[in-house]
Amino acid sequence: MGDDASKKQKSAALRDP
Repeated sequence: MGDDASKKQKSAALRDP
């Protein structure tokens, strides 16, 4: 639970450093 959200948050941080 929360894996999808964690992955989305990490993707956003990588896309917007």
